[in-house]
Amino acid sequence: MKELSTCSKQTECQLKMEEVILCNGIRMPCIAFGTGVVKRFYRNKAMYIKDTMVALLRSVKHRKMVRFLKNDMTIQKTLDTAIQCGYRMFDSGRLYGHSEKFIGEAVGKYNREDFFIITKVSDVDLIRYPNAATVHDNLSISLKFLNTDYADAYLLHFPSGDWVSMYKEIEKEYKAGKVRALGVCNFDADEMESLLEICEIKPMICQVELHPLNTKRELRKLCSDNGIVVMSHTPTAHMSNRVTESEIMTGLTKKYDKSAAQIIYRWHYQNSVIPIVSSISEEHLQENLDIFDFSLMDDEMERLEELNTNYSFDKNNNKTNDCPGFVYNL
Repeated sequence: MKELSTCSKQTECQLKMEEVILCNGIRMPCIAFGTGVVKRFYRNKAMYIKDTMVALLRSVKHRKMVRFLKNDMTIQKTLDTAIQCGYRMFDSGRLYGHSEKFIGEAVGKYNREDFFIITKVSDVDLIRYPNAATVHDNLSISLKFLNTDYADAYLLHFPSGDWVSMYKEIEKEYKAGKVRALGVCNFDADEMESLLEICEIKPMICQVELHPLNTKRELRKLCSDNGIVVMSHTPTAHMSNRVTESEIMTGLTKKYDKSAAQIIYRWHYQNSVIPIVSSISEEHLQENLDIFDFSLMDDEMERLEELNTNYSFDKNNNKTNDCPGFVYNL
């Protein structure tokens, strides 16, 4: 196994990334890295060719490669760089194409215990892969490609389909020791309350779209009251100018000499929310971890909160897989 090292430019504060303790005592880093979908539609050849051709034409038109194509070509190097920069938690899911495979290959070079690996299962996962019609079978596939015999966290991807039965199956995997923590994704406060009424084991993690344009204060309060750690996907609101060019943000970037992304990640950190960052730039990978040498004032935190409009970047408000033509890559 390789020894873990860090980027030469990494600061001391990055080397001491703080951890969050889940309600069962499991420790997890306070920042995660997410690959997103990798090599989408690969087994659906017609859709893969069409999707790729459209992306190539867009790249030529704008003289800049579409991000997902660049991500597909550089994902292994990006993951290796992320590890060297200090990332120790990686987020994936059955719906994310080759993501699990690439994470497994990257983490497999090191001691497994040094990493926290998250994957997910959704209702469509039970119908779109041959011979994997159960939560248990899908977890087995995920573990195979993640190159491990356990997941640090296993999450129900959407509150769709017979999600109650699926959550109970995830509870069984937790009891069997195949996952060290369990949780849900994309649940709102009402759905979380319903789950808490029927579950045997409380979710330990709730991963949702959360950013200054969609702050989910009610859900955060509910999770805090029940010892549930909140994770944020889409944490920077895709760097929307509604955030980056707001009066409060322009003032904070000048005051603290930090980028807008760093301000947002610090806002998440001080709200006890774990952001899932994503970048193919080594500079940005390092920058995203450099948020522990300053603190936002209470009034600054509140003014960022006031940017909230409950806006979702997902057309289905993250309640289901938004691509009905998806066919699994692996």
